[in-house]
Amino acid sequence: MEKIAEKIGKRIRYFRKKQNLSQEKLALEAGINPAFLGHLERGIKSPTATTLAKISDALNITMSELVFFDSEENQNENNIRKITAAIEKLPPEKAKVLTDIVVNIAHMIEE
Repeated sequence: MEKIAEKIGKRIRYFRKKQNLSQEKLALEAGINPAFLGHLERGIKSPTATTLAKISDALNITMSELVFFDSEENQNENNIRKITAAIEKLPPEKAKVLTDIVVNIAHMIEE
């Protein structure tokens, strides 16, 4: 079972890399030691709420984005609900077109 510190570390690394930031640059922006950031990303150290706030501010994301963990199964269910809600708002003929598009894209991605 993965520890919470490891999960948070992976989220920090994910958002840092998504923004093409080095550990040094993010640490500088957050006002923390680069070695400490490395320890956080590897799950060796656990961040305080203050440190999480500094990192999330430096990444321009919310703290909840760093600490909210959702299983793939829940993510899939949420995606299905979003797609369903969008389709239900449309008139039947447009709902069919959108459904066909989503199905075709899903098939293309599977291949």
